Amino acid sequence: MSGTNTLAAAVWSQVQCGNVVRLEIANTEITQIYLERECHRNVGRWVQEHPGHRAVAGWLVTGVGILVLHSVVDTGLALLDITPRPGTDGHRFLDFIPWPGPIEGLPPQLIWAG
Repeated sequence: MSGTNTLAAAVWSQVQCGNVVRLEIANTEITQIYLERECHRNVGRWVQEHPGHRAVAGWLVTGVGILVLHSVVDTGLALLDITPRPGTDGHRFLDFIPWPGPIEGLPPQLIWAG
């Protein structure tokens, strides 16, 4: 089994265990001060400025079988996506699979047939 297939199986295992959560998308007032496609950096900055909040990395579900490595903020009340995402104005929530291990070396995108 290749590394990508092993990773896809591990992510699918998280889904089967019910480890899929809904992210709340931050309002424009928040997202406008951060950069598109810089989620890990954005979240790092946020947690430095907001003691008690923590970074959570995982997989953002962007389509059927399409996952993107992503970082969000755990505010203690919700998982908040602070990174600007054009075209999500009408969407308030996104599905997210928290990743239990380190993300270094993981591919930026994962596609599987499910």
